[in-house]
Amino acid sequence: MVLNRKSAKSTSRVSLFVAVTMITTMFAVLHAQGYQVDYLAEDGAQLCQTGIVELLSFFLF
Repeated sequence: MVLNRKSAKSTSRVSLFVAVTMITTMFAVLHAQGYQVDYLAEDGAQLCQTGIVELLSFFLF
């Protein structure tokens, strides 16, 4: 929780930097181990779409 507005901007910049660094590192490690990142992204998107459809159908019926 940020109580001081002056420190809020620097905190959000640090959080953004950490998030971008983590995502970049994850993709770099996957690529270095021989995984095709584009195929992983497509498979992940299809899995999420399937999961959302199943979740909605579970709640509606």
